[in-house]
Amino acid sequence: MPLSLPLVALLACVAPPSPAPSDPGWDVEQAGSPPRARHTRGPLSTAPRLPFAEGEDPDEDPALSAPLWAEGSIHDLRLTIDPAQIAALEADPDVDVPATLAYGDAVWPEVGVHLKGNMTLRTFAGKPSLKIDVHQWHPWQRFFGLRRLTLNNMLQDKSMVKEHVAYHLYALLGVPAPRHGYVRLTVNDQLYGLYGLVETMDGVFVDREWPGDDDGNLYEGGYGADLYAWHTPFEVQRTGVPTPPEDLDALVDALEASDPDTLLGVLDARFDLDALLTTLAVDLLAGNWDGYARAANNFLLYHAPEADEWHLLPWGQDQAFTDVNVPIDAGWEGRLLVLCGRAPACRARLYDRVGDVLTAWVQSDLHGYAADTVATLAPDCEADPRAEIPCLPEDVLDFLADRPGKVAAELAAGP
Repeated sequence: MPLSLPLVALLACVAPPSPAPSDPGWDVEQAGSPPRARHTRGPLSTAPRLPFAEGEDPDEDPALSAPLWAEGSIHDLRLTIDPAQIAALEADPDVDVPATLAYGDAVWPEVGVHLKGNMTLRTFAGKPSLKIDVHQWHPWQRFFGLRRLTLNNMLQDKSMVKEHVAYHLYALLGVPAPRHGYVRLTVNDQLYGLYGLVETMDGVFVDREWPGDDDGNLYEGGYGADLYAWHTPFEVQRTGVPTPPEDLDALVDALEASDPDTLLGVLDARFDLDALLTTLAVDLLAGNWDGYARAANNFLLYHAPEADEWHLLPWGQDQAFTDVNVPIDAGWEGRLLVLCGRAPACRARLYDRVGDVLTAWVQSDLHGYAADTVATLAPDCEADPRAEIPCLPEDVLDFLADRPGKVAAELAAGP
């Protein structure tokens, strides 16, 4: 697709925006973008139906969880975990232990909790990232329509906004990605601070994104698990049809049989090509050194069986918006991106898409969106009792202001 703004005009648009107004209410309307609603705080407007009746058909309507992701919301969650179960998690972080989850006056008396993370893995002596499985021992139990909650400790993100802004950008561009919000977590009456609430990539997510084609396989990739014939096995997050990894093996075989002249056609036949190129373009623009583009890490693949169409899904965006000077061409690792770079027709389409995403970045005022989020989170970010680094959002705001001009100049010079 061609750029919707000439590069000369785009370069003229990327001066750092003025600071967001402090007056509450609607922001001053920017040319080419809608006004941004003010941030507010408050509980979910709808309480869950209790008690849960064993054997009832659980309601997984995506609208039930919509308030969790409402802009400006910070929700207060409480966990109660027996000290013996905390000790069990220290010995085996991946095995669920029972806990009680509470929100407002509502209580989920038995949920599964385990620790998560690699570089950010912590025990309850620090600030742990957590997976909460609401239906672990009660299959009918849901938290506002959700089976699982993913709470990220954000210890590697001193701004606490990277994932929120990255997933907002994906949603703005209309490609499948998890939703993101914020919670304040209390464990055994001790405040553990601010957490990023990320929509778990599971069957509920698949049902929301592909409501008419939700019987497929969902695979999680990571270091070593890319689309090569010799790849480390992907982790199956959701089993559907056909029997995994039959469809994944067929995809790898098609890539193996392609060459630079046929690759674009293979990708177009196997993927939602527009969504794939957009996802790759965002990863490159965001300077993310730990995503699919530059590390072949933090991604999932969903195969919609009816459409026979694959989707590359972003995950783990806490290293986005890090290196403002990294060239678009630098450090490609993900196999889909590497193959595209070697195929002239695909590479041209990709660079056109980078330009489209850059235009959307500027016209939607992504910097202003991030500044609003920073303002909302400031009290919690600055006072987080278990943070390991001081709250410092300025680097991300500077990246969002400066990156468009650098990339526009690079595109103008030609790949």
